[in-house]
Amino acid sequence: MSNILELAKRNDSSFDDAFSAAIADPAKAGEAIGVLAFLAGHDRAEQAEMLAWAWLSDFRQSHTPAESLDLARRLLQATPASAQIRDDLVELYKAALPGRADLADWLNATGLAGGKISPQRALRAMDLALTAQPGRHLVDRTSHHQSDLHQHRIAAIVSLDAAGGALTVRPQRGAEQTLEILRAADDYMLADADDFRLLLHTDPARLKELLSDDPLAVLVSIIRASGGQIDTDAVKDALADDRVMSNAEYSKWWSRARTAAKKSPHVRIEGRSPTMLIYDPVGTSLEADTLATLAKTWEPAARLAVVEGYVRTKAGDKLAPDEGFLAEIGKRIEKWLSLPGVNLADALVAHRLAEMGAAARPEDAALARRMLAEAGDIVQRIIALDAPLWPDALTLLQPARPVGPAGPGPDDWQAAYLQLLPHAPAEMADVIAAALLDAGQADRLNAEIMAIAESPLEALDGLAWLWIGPARAADLQLPRPKELLDQLLWLAKQAETIAMTDHKFARAIRATVRGALSARGYARLRDL
Repeated sequence: MSNILELAKRNDSSFDDAFSAAIADPAKAGEAIGVLAFLAGHDRAEQAEMLAWAWLSDFRQSHTPAESLDLARRLLQATPASAQIRDDLVELYKAALPGRADLADWLNATGLAGGKISPQRALRAMDLALTAQPGRHLVDRTSHHQSDLHQHRIAAIVSLDAAGGALTVRPQRGAEQTLEILRAADDYMLADADDFRLLLHTDPARLKELLSDDPLAVLVSIIRASGGQIDTDAVKDALADDRVMSNAEYSKWWSRARTAAKKSPHVRIEGRSPTMLIYDPVGTSLEADTLATLAKTWEPAARLAVVEGYVRTKAGDKLAPDEGFLAEIGKRIEKWLSLPGVNLADALVAHRLAEMGAAARPEDAALARRMLAEAGDIVQRIIALDAPLWPDALTLLQPARPVGPAGPGPDDWQAAYLQLLPHAPAEMADVIAAALLDAGQADRLNAEIMAIAESPLEALDGLAWLWIGPARAADLQLPRPKELLDQLLWLAKQAETIAMTDHKFARAIRATVRGALSARGYARLRDL
């Protein structure tokens, strides 16, 4: 709930100042209008009208009549009983549209001048009156209640009569009829030139062209025609029709349309079987979506994955990450690291995000390196990490715990690497082995490998790595494949007994054995 709305609800003494600050910020205009609507609907209409009128009066002094007209329309809908805002709105229509000879007639016909018609209904009628032209088409405003888009009704505009406050339409089926502008706006809305329903009935050649050249435009039109949301089954029903395209053509088209929709700020894809498509006229950005997802993401590795997904998407579009977004990520990092219980995973995510360009404070970016250097139980802390965080942990561990002048010791990175090897994901085990080999520690590494093979219950990941096959196998002394297979089968048998007392460990054993044997399409098993 917004702070300004909370202040309004409590009738707090600081509300007026907070409201004044909000209307001075264009980004908070919608929030301020929402507060006015709350006041008007909760027996505080007089306060709402006073604030709205003061806002509009001040706004008009520094903005064009057209800009002021837009604000006045929104303010009147928030404070519908305000005669002053309605009068100002009528004046602004005249100031913004001085060349419209029919304006006064339409203002009277729609009831906007006079105050007898609700603002929403009157403004809807004004919009239609000022944009309708003979030759354009209307679609039934209630059409979105019908799931079959092929049945939506279309009517052509024949003529307009401002003096009489009416327009004449010719429905696709039936005789011409003359409707008062209010009734016409209640029943119809103006169709876009490329509205799917309109093209379907009046210009199928143009529809086929759009389907080929701009699948997203057609998809958006279909979603809007369905009231702003539609499921994928209904989209297929609308298009995989003898009058539009075959099932085979639809499959190819949908693949292109879905790819375009995923990149559109105006289309959201939610759920599955069937997927729901939702049109957002305001739209959102990749940055806003990513930040919203981060706000609901708690695990460090998951947070990293969210931001990495953003960076990959920008790179795929050949764009650099947004500077404002990177600054916001820096603020998020500071907040995450200020929470109780910060651990190595949080610090590693902060380091990685800083490396990716996030505007993190130096002390936040350096926290992981400090923890790796100072923590007494660093091996156990790394073992507890999710796999995506291991690469940075291993990379930072070497400079954090260098080998001393006297040679390898019990607390340097080489000792830690040897202790980590039995528990490392396969790719990280290859990194560890390569680093130890390059450091001239082949003997210590081979001894650890033998220990893994002899005690597989304490080194499940290590045994899986040996079975799958180390990247630098030629430089290592490895157990024979048959010995490793015997150990994997022994582990599977042991899981049956262990399951009676430790179901979780038994599941881990079975998953490890299954994953190892099936690696690379059971290649090692087939060789034996």
